[in-house]
Amino acid sequence: VLLTGVGRKRSPLELKSWIACVLTLDGRDKVTKVLQYTSRLLTWHFAGLATKCNDNGEDVSGIAGGGLSLLAAAFSSPALRGKLYVALSERFNALYKAFVTSRKAFR
Repeated sequence: VLLTGVGRKRSPLELKSWIACVLTLDGRDKVTKVLQYTSRLLTWHFAGLATKCNDNGEDVSGIAGGGLSLLAAAFSSPALRGKLYVALSERFNALYKAFVTSRKAFR
């Protein structure tokens, strides 16, 4: 019985599954909730990096990860890195607020 149910279950790797999920009201709410809290997490993360960079002036660009650390490493001054992190934090905060507004429209 369990194998039959698993055999019929849609794969999360298929685009068709995601489209079917987003086309429902609950699915759309869940996807926007994930994006909302991801933007909130990134706001907190970059605000913390900016604080560390401005407080002790040491290089914290390795914490950011991915392509952003390469971009941050391009700046030689910790003050410039701090400004970059503040700008990123503000952008993600604006995105978070936009998601809060859009999720209210779905309810």
